[in-house]
Amino acid sequence: MINVENLNTEVSSELDALVEKIKNKISVEKIILFGSYAYGNPDKESDIDLCVITEDQRRKIEILQDIQEAIYKTAKHSIDIVVSKPDEFLDRADSIASIEKTIAGKGVVIYGQK
Repeated sequence: MINVENLNTEVSSELDALVEKIKNKISVEKIILFGSYAYGNPDKESDIDLCVITEDQRRKIEILQDIQEAIYKTAKHSIDIVVSKPDEFLDRADSIASIEKTIAGKGVVIYGQK
């Protein structure tokens, strides 16, 4: 089970299921939880924010469509997904103002190497 501080069992189980569905659909290097659930301040309206890092060479929209198709029956919360290639993620994480910088600094790796 995914172990994120202050995460309730229901959300943790949902994350486990989402990770499995995503891994079974595409080749994944890493999945990072970010946003309110990762930062410990979700409310009843919070969505689940995931960054999926993959070497898949298809267009991001195609990868995103595959992920959404894989998880739509599993997700109990609204899910926001950022798709990135490893090199692109690292380059953008060094930018002054990018979502990748925030994800790299405050996100929680829930699949793959930290």
